[in-house]
Amino acid sequence: MKTIFYIISLVTLLILGALLIFLDTKSLNEDLSLVSFVNFDNIAHVADSSDPPYLQSAEVKIGDLVLKNTGYFEKKYTLNEMVGCITLKNNQDNSIQFYVGPKNGNQKSYSSRRDETQYTISAGETKKVEIYGVYSNNPRVLLSDFDEGNLGTIKIFEIPNPESNPFIDGRSSYSERKCNYLLNNDEPIKEITII
Repeated sequence: MKTIFYIISLVTLLILGALLIFLDTKSLNEDLSLVSFVNFDNIAHVADSSDPPYLQSAEVKIGDLVLKNTGYFEKKYTLNEMVGCITLKNNQDNSIQFYVGPKNGNQKSYSSRRDETQYTISAGETKKVEIYGVYSNNPRVLLSDFDEGNLGTIKIFEIPNPESNPFIDGRSSYSERKCNYLLNNDEPIKEITII
């Protein structure tokens, strides 16, 4: 009789545990909110001292990511890699490419492989992450090209994190992370006007 009671208790616990885990899988809400407009004067930029001068760095806040865990367990969230492309009015074949993501001590440039920015969100916690566009001198851009009258729009592309097999992922190639490819083959998740 005790054995039957233990078996029924164990099965009940397994069913309840499986149900709790199933319900908890949908408990992480993410809200990526990117701005529609960026004022050129709000783009902090620095030129180098070469002749002619080149853009050395530039950055601007372009949005927020809000992560909310409504479940019962701690959650891990990995931010997908994002690439920004600024179109140029005087040269339709070129664009300025930059890293899009959280601002931190070690800035990333567009040439970074995957942005392994991972967040841990405790049960019941809401976490807000500021999202920036950061250019860090690669590829080189003449300062004369980075002019308010010459900048078109900012197009933001999201590159999903790869599955465990990089040969299956359609984004395994470095060239597919560059603006020339993205502007011609993908739809941006957001287009931001520079005013």
